[in-house]
Amino acid sequence: MKRKSDPADNTGRKISEKFDEGDVRGAVRLASSDATIAPFDSTTLKKLESKHPETPLDRRVYPQNVNTTLIVNEDDVYRAVMSFAPGSAGGTTCLRPQHVKDCLSDKLGQDASNLKSALTEFVNLLLSGKVSDRIKPLIAGANLSAFNKPNGGLRPITVGYTLRRVAGKCAASIDSSKFKSYFAPLQVGLGTRGGAEAAVHAVRAFIKSANENDVLLKLDFSNAFNTVRRDYVAELLAEEMPELLPFDRLCYEQGSFLSFDEGFIVSEEGFQQADPLAVFLFRLSTHRFIVRLKARLKIDYIDDITKGDDWKIVIGDLRLIMAEIEKVGLSLKDEKCEIVFFSPNHELRTKVTNEFKLLCPRIKTAQDSEIELLGSALGPISIETIFNQKLKAILLMQERLKHVSSHCALFLLKNCFLIPKLMYFFRTSEQASLPARSGGFGILPPTKLAVVSYLSSFLSIKDLAQQVYAFSQTDVITHALTNFDAFTADGAPPRSFKQREIYDKITEKQVSQFLQEATASDAARLHGAACKGASDWLNAMPSRSLGLHMSDEQLRIAVSFRLGAPICSSHTCWCGTKVEADGSHAFVYLRSRSRHARHELCNEIIHKALQSAHIAAELEPAGMFLNDNKRPDGVTLMP
Repeated sequence: MKRKSDPADNTGRKISEKFDEGDVRGAVRLASSDATIAPFDSTTLKKLESKHPETPLDRRVYPQNVNTTLIVNEDDVYRAVMSFAPGSAGGTTCLRPQHVKDCLSDKLGQDASNLKSALTEFVNLLLSGKVSDRIKPLIAGANLSAFNKPNGGLRPITVGYTLRRVAGKCAASIDSSKFKSYFAPLQVGLGTRGGAEAAVHAVRAFIKSANENDVLLKLDFSNAFNTVRRDYVAELLAEEMPELLPFDRLCYEQGSFLSFDEGFIVSEEGFQQADPLAVFLFRLSTHRFIVRLKARLKIDYIDDITKGDDWKIVIGDLRLIMAEIEKVGLSLKDEKCEIVFFSPNHELRTKVTNEFKLLCPRIKTAQDSEIELLGSALGPISIETIFNQKLKAILLMQERLKHVSSHCALFLLKNCFLIPKLMYFFRTSEQASLPARSGGFGILPPTKLAVVSYLSSFLSIKDLAQQVYAFSQTDVITHALTNFDAFTADGAPPRSFKQREIYDKITEKQVSQFLQEATASDAARLHGAACKGASDWLNAMPSRSLGLHMSDEQLRIAVSFRLGAPICSSHTCWCGTKVEADGSHAFVYLRSRSRHARHELCNEIIHKALQSAHIAAELEPAGMFLNDNKRPDGVTLMP
């Protein structure tokens, strides 16, 4: 009888497979997400169909008279292909981006060069839109799947044709500077480095300066990407960025086929979220009425809009938005919209709430201490709520790490979980051992990292945050530096806003204190562990396919040597020498098995390197050394 597999073991196996593919993000998603794939059945199909509206009866004809198009070169196409994340899915044709990456490898010489030329020609053909109408729905199509949301809803996931995504990436990269200048400074979610952090710092500054008549309004759209009118966006493209219109016509003028199980759905409105240009196209649809809003705080992060000012001004802006989004094809999701009050006056709060509910009947109200923005807490109550959510995710990760190898678990703990998972929280929150290059493991203490992260975040985006909302920087910087000085040796402020350089000032004091108290052997171990290249194994992805995966026993020994922890019980060696618990005798014992293993491994690495360079080489013949250290006749003879 076949034994039923354990779901936890299956998850552990899938996480290891993601590492073998080089897909670290995929491994993290599998280990940290509680989302489940919706079943491929008629119920799921009906829910997905409801999220893809039909063509409106008043659909306007796409603009036709456009005489400009984008032209890309081979370097543009090569960068676009290489920008795909490892493990990216292949879409409708099963041609995965990794297949194209491998075929463009320099090792293939002229064949790769010929493919690059042909691929560039094909991408330019797509960007020009000169493709038969009969195959446009297939090129613009995608594979469709869905994940169950915690609230019972579905999150549709589309994966489009790989070469169309390459063309979209080329278009997005060429026009990226144009996008940024067009939307700045209101849009902080499109091509804006540190945009989310700038938004959080700007809103926090607004809260601190708000008076009792001020309110903060957060708006969310319902099924936003799937409902935007394509004809409306095409008309905007024809006016603002006509070079993108031919490619937009190819992708969205006609309905496209979204394959689901054995059937398909026709997508007739909106944009595929996996499309590299989808975010830009969506933002273009809302930008014209966003710039007309009068509130003194205006933040537009893709499909999330946040405004703050006197409640009369904010409600006037809301009326403008309600009138304009009908032209775009959007609608507000009332139950996700939220209004935040700063006044304790109950009568005023009731009056203002009733005014807003005339426009958004199910809008929620919250205190300023309860709000969050873009996943970051803005008040003491919301800090606890968000931190508990992250703690819950970490506990889930911890449970799943029991089912993966020790090397994979260490890599995830160091680089992806715990502190890295909390990094954004620390970088945008006022509340709040040595890195690997200094001889540690890079799992940093939150008490120090919180101060460093917040100071680095604020110093790096303070100018952008001031463009969003004008505020005084002095108080914030002084507060952060006061906490920072407590951890440094000289108390001098940092000269750079880079987080690594700021943390190095703290590390200097920590290393100095450690060396003062350490024994000679501990000091030597720390200096050795901090040498260049000594921590590379900590940063290497544990991939079996690349030969970089360590067994549990190998990892245990490596970690113990690095930390100076006991490796074995004290005992007497065969040679008569007493072996200490630190295992250092293995480095001097001439007949140690590990010495022979390392010797053979070095030989194999050198042999493979010479072979890859097409240099004739043979491994040392077996049997060269016997117990008497003699070389028997005939072993060294070469045929």
